[in-house]
Amino acid sequence: MENEKYVAFIDILGFKQKLQQINQAKAEALIRDFSAMLARQWQEHALAENKDIGGHIISDSIVLYSADCAPQSLKNILQYTIQIFRLAFNENGILLRGAIAKGEFNRLQEANLANLDKGLIVGNAYIEAYSMESRHKASAIMVGGAVKDDIAEYFADEYVLEKLRDEIPPLYTIRWADIDYLLEQDHLARFVGLAHEAAWLPHYYQTLYMFLTNVQSEKKIQAVFNEIFIMLKNQYDYRAVNVFIQNAFSTDINIHFREIFLKFLRKKIFQ
Repeated sequence: MENEKYVAFIDILGFKQKLQQINQAKAEALIRDFSAMLARQWQEHALAENKDIGGHIISDSIVLYSADCAPQSLKNILQYTIQIFRLAFNENGILLRGAIAKGEFNRLQEANLANLDKGLIVGNAYIEAYSMESRHKASAIMVGGAVKDDIAEYFADEYVLEKLRDEIPPLYTIRWADIDYLLEQDHLARFVGLAHEAAWLPHYYQTLYMFLTNVQSEKKIQAVFNEIFIMLKNQYDYRAVNVFIQNAFSTDINIHFREIFLKFLRKKIFQ
């Protein structure tokens, strides 16, 4: 369709729970730092001069949109999105969740009053991206079938797409990082610290599952769980280890993650 565009909706995962743990001043600092990172990356990706890509920041959320459905427009949105996912984790200590849809979209331009700003955005692509974003409780980038097909056609194997089970209509995820990234530098320690601070809410396990999905090396998977146990025991105590194990078997957690974790525990017991 002539008026079709790509639209991404991204926000901070677990933001409401985060606000309950911090005061107003820290909340304002978090949003300022997050917004500053988004703006800096906008400049570094040369999007400020790119008339084919637009964006709109609303509190802890950002809406990205293209002027068309050209391959380069999708590439720009994917590159920017993956980069801010990584930097939000590395620099701001937060996880993001987002979705990219394809369809009609428009941002209406109207004059604002001195004390009444207008951010008028409308279109089925925005509604779809907003709806998809909340369907999977993990730090990942969700796409529907139309965007999945475009990614497969334009970029071949450049992005890892994973189909989520039991989702109707079909939903696919794009990983913003893999297990090697998690095992680099202090990334795993940072992730464990965030998860422990949040009492290991389900979305941390779901995000961990994203890192472990389709990993062929059992040694790397074993290394992740071993390091988590060591970090929790050394930085906190055995009660922290207990919380991690107990919460991992909640019915809210992906059953396939539980299977991977059970396999690890069996090896620990019988090694």
